[in-house]
Amino acid sequence: MVSGLITFGLHGKGVPPNMATVQMDAVGDSIGGLIRKVIEAKPGLKERLIVGGKLRTDITILVNGRHCMFMEGLETKLSEGDKIDVLLPMIGG
Repeated sequence: MVSGLITFGLHGKGVPPNMATVQMDAVGDSIGGLIRKVIEAKPGLKERLIVGGKLRTDITILVNGRHCMFMEGLETKLSEGDKIDVLLPMIGG
């Protein structure tokens, strides 16, 4: 992994490969700040994460495998090498 970068992964049915993994400099940012940066960098991602101008409530956001709701939510600060995984809801069976 390149020093100083945060890895952002989007997981779910139909996620295009060009949106599945993004690395960017977001050390010191919050999860919410990282999500804003990734949305700006990847056209089409906004439609998958934002509904009615707000972040979808049915997604799960993990920081290094730990749910952000058990941390500081979207205000959780990021450190070098962190891995953020956004899990879109899965339907079917």
